[in-house]
Amino acid sequence: MLSFLTYREWRADVKGLLEFPETAWPDQIPLLYYSYHVMVGLGTIFIAVMVVAAILLWRGKLYDSRGMLWILMVSVPLPYIANTAGWMTAELGRQPWLIYGLMRTAEGVSPRVAAGNAWFTAQGAGVHLFRLRHVLPRPRGEGAFQHVEDARQGDPQYRLAHSRPAAPPRRRGARPLRCLGNYPPGRSGDPGGLGDRARQPGGARPRCPGG
Repeated sequence: MLSFLTYREWRADVKGLLEFPETAWPDQIPLLYYSYHVMVGLGTIFIAVMVVAAILLWRGKLYDSRGMLWILMVSVPLPYIANTAGWMTAELGRQPWLIYGLMRTAEGVSPRVAAGNAWFTAQGAGVHLFRLRHVLPRPRGEGAFQHVEDARQGDPQYRLAHSRPAAPPRRRGARPLRCLGNYPPGRSGDPGGLGDRARQPGGARPRCPGG
């Protein structure tokens, strides 16, 4: 497996650290060892957690599994740790080389970068930050994306899709259902023969317009 991960071949010969001269060894071997194992261990945990969560989601039990939800919440910072450990593995593992076999890290410092270059870069960054802070228009309103909402509301299709439907006009002369009991039983205005069954408690009739 290591031969495939290193050389993309199943039968490649992988040399150990003792087969290289000590001048070609990385500077921080213990830190390199633990950062690599943290990266690989967290990656294995991620695969296991995602497989279990996918199975629970497929069975419709993920949102009812309190333990699994806790595991997912606690796992939020772990990708950042794994990413940092992977970066440390790459940077520590390539030492003392910038380009393996061609250029060492000590040879990578450029003698042509003067203080004026650094000062010019710092000035450019300062001008850019000033422009972002004082020149460019800032979003209005409480939300950071209020300008996006304003642009959406200016779109007629957006207003049509998010407008409330108008209430249907009320037919002139129509009576509420609670007023049907104002008609004596048997009259044409008493559908279903409700009559006095629509009286309020205590025998009083409901007050209706025009009644």
